[in-house]
Amino acid sequence: MSWTITYGSTIVTLPQAPQEIDDKGATVDDTSLTVPESEPVLVSIGSDVRTLTLKGFMMVAGQSLSYLDTNYVSPILSMRGYVVTLATPRPSLNGNWKLDNYEFVESQKWGTNQALEFTLDFKHASSYVIL
Repeated sequence: MSWTITYGSTIVTLPQAPQEIDDKGATVDDTSLTVPESEPVLVSIGSDVRTLTLKGFMMVAGQSLSYLDTNYVSPILSMRGYVVTLATPRPSLNGNWKLDNYEFVESQKWGTNQALEFTLDFKHASSYVIL
């Protein structure tokens, strides 16, 4: 199964699966109350934002950086700051995420094929307010 990012009618299917996936669980906002002559009381207010970072590379044999820009980079740039839908082979990652940030780096690691290394940062919450 492929990795797709969708916003409205724009769909980007990554040419390769991410090589590194960092799914950072939400922390819980805990505070403690000290009760005299007793153990402290822990009060959990709620969890923070879950974050997801995908790292990998984009390469299509025989294609130029211009092709990668047109078919992958530009559509992803237009999604930054918006809630997108991720569809992946991992059900726990599927759903709505805010595309928070991105980084694209030209790379020569893959021989004669032109490639871009990428880092995509997403945030997940129960609801979103985008102003």
